[in-house]
Amino acid sequence: MARDLMHGADYHRFKADIMGPIDQFYVALEERLATTTHAA
Repeated sequence: MARDLMHGADYHRFKADIMGPIDQFYVALEERLATTTHAA
């Protein structure tokens, strides 16, 4: 049962739903930092 919870399709779908906005934040943060450090 635990294996199904951690390796099932639903788990990966939910994880992608959660991690998507977090990844977008990190991409935006990296772009902002790169722009800021290049301008300085």
